[in-house]
Amino acid sequence: MQLVWVICWLLTLLFIGFRHEVGTDWPNYMAIWDAQGDSFISALLHSELFYYILMYLVKEMGLTIHWLNLLTSFIAITPIFYYSYHQKNKWLALTSLVTVLFIITYMGYARQAPAIGLTVWAMFKFLDEKFISSFLILIAASLFHNSATLLIFIFAGFILMQARPRYKLFVLALSSILLISQGDYLISRLLKLFDLRLISLGALPRIALVDIVLIAAIIFRKKLFMSRFQRDFILYYSCCGLVASGLVFVNGVIADRVILYWLVIQIIVYGNISTITNNNNTRVFVLMSVVALNLCTLLVWLVFGTFSSDWIPYMNFLFI
Repeated sequence: MQLVWVICWLLTLLFIGFRHEVGTDWPNYMAIWDAQGDSFISALLHSELFYYILMYLVKEMGLTIHWLNLLTSFIAITPIFYYSYHQKNKWLALTSLVTVLFIITYMGYARQAPAIGLTVWAMFKFLDEKFISSFLILIAASLFHNSATLLIFIFAGFILMQARPRYKLFVLALSSILLISQGDYLISRLLKLFDLRLISLGALPRIALVDIVLIAAIIFRKKLFMSRFQRDFILYYSCCGLVASGLVFVNGVIADRVILYWLVIQIIVYGNISTITNNNNTRVFVLMSVVALNLCTLLVWLVFGTFSSDWIPYMNFLFI
C-alpha cells in the first residue's frame, strides 16, 4: 500500500509539475520568467520572495520553467499526500481534492499552490499544538503568495482567545510586524482585485461544496477529535471559512482564491468518514458521491468554464 501511495504521489507530481502550456496563467508566468533578472538581489525585492528565489536558482542552473513548476508542485502536494495517508480513509481524502485542487488550482496558480500545501502542513502542526512551527510555516506560505497572510491572522486570533499567555505575546508581536510591513501592500492589492470586478462563474457551486464539508466538520467535530483544543479550533476555523464564503456575493474571484485554504478540512472529514458513521452503506454512498462530484465538477468546468480551454490539450514536458 505504501509503495502504491508513493507511486501515486510521483505521478501526480510529474502530471502537475511538468505541465506544458497548461492553465490560464501560463502566459503570465512565462512573462514573469522572462522579465525576472539574473540578480539574486532582484529576487529579494519581491514580497512573494520565496517563489522568486526558487526562480532565480532554477534559472541559474540553466533549467526551464518546468523545473520551477516541479519544485513548487512538490511543496504543494507533499503535505497533502502525507497527511491524507495518515487518515483512516486515505484514498477518499485524496480523491476529494483531485478536481478543484490538483487539476484546476495547482495547474493554474503556480505561486498559490505551494502556499496552500504549506498551510495544510501548518494546520496539522497547529492541531498538534506546535504553535511556533505552525506560524513559521505560515510565514513561509505567505512568502510564496500573500493571500496566505490571512491565515496568520486567523490562527493568531484563535491563540488570543485561548488562555495561553506565553503565546499571546508572540502572536501579537508577529501580527504587529505583519501589519506594519505588509498592511499597505495587502490592502492595495485587495482593493485592486475588487476594482477589477473579475467574474468567476463556477465560484458559487465550488464554494457551496466546501461549505457542506465545513458544516459537517462543525457537526461531527466531537467524533473527529479527542482533544478539546482541536474541537474548538475546528469550530472556529470552519466558522471563519463560512464567513469567508460570503465574499462570493461581492467578488467571486477573491472568494474562489480565499476558500482554497479551507479545502484542508476535506482531508479531515472525508479521511475519517468511518469515524463519523459506522454504517457501511453510508460510507459507500459518501465514497460514490465524492467520486461523482469530482467527475461532474470536472465535466461541467471543462464544458462551461470560462478559461477551461487553456487546460486542453494537456501537454507534458516529458513528451515534447
